[in-house]
Amino acid sequence: MIRTAAAFGWGFAYSEGTADPWSPKVLRAGAGFQFATWIGPIESVEDLRESGHSPIASVVDGGRHPSNLDVNRVALLIGEEASGLPDRIVSTCDAKVTIPMPGGSESLNAAIAAGILVYSLSNHSGEGEVGV
Repeated sequence: MIRTAAAFGWGFAYSEGTADPWSPKVLRAGAGFQFATWIGPIESVEDLRESGHSPIASVVDGGRHPSNLDVNRVALLIGEEASGLPDRIVSTCDAKVTIPMPGGSESLNAAIAAGILVYSLSNHSGEGEVGV
């Protein structure tokens, strides 16, 4: 996700309980893009709002199509692959977004979903951040 964020000019925010973006395994996966983009911790969804971003929750279903979001600075929240974002987080976001999957797939892994959404939202909303 860090490489994807950097490729589209987005930052990367992380919260407690996620992988350390500076651990050796994540540094290898990020191919050094940790040094090409902003990375920082967040405590709450409100932190994202205070930084001028509109928090958007990614959900498997029931969200809006990425092209139907009318926001300028996005903070895209991606949950765990198995369980997604907790309801308490989703309920505090400004909107929910869902990737249409006409092929019948139930879900995508978190990094793939982040890539698709960052690409889609970059075409419509300008700059943003990915948060996990």
